Amino acid sequence: MKSLLFKILELVGGTKWFVIAETTYNDMDYKYLIKVTDDEEDFTDEFNLIKFMIIDEKEYVGPVTDDKEREAVMLKIMPEIKPLIDNKTKILEKLQKLQ
Repeated sequence: MKSLLFKILELVGGTKWFVIAETTYNDMDYKYLIKVTDDEEDFTDEFNLIKFMIIDEKEYVGPVTDDKEREAVMLKIMPEIKPLIDNKTKILEKLQKLQ
């Protein structure tokens, strides 16, 4: 799958999320997201981890619900997201570059 890093995704239900990190684990792609406001100019304090799955040659996006899977992916992705979470101004700067 192509990189979606620092791009906005609109998920089912119309919620918008900004991809702040991505990784591959056990041949699946994972994205760590922060929710953005409707006007896409700011973000909330809500984070999400999703995975992209291929089933019958179709791509699906879903939440990571298994605790062990979530823990393993978070351990792998934490070095990438920690500097952004610790300094949310960096996230806002990257979000505003899309404008």
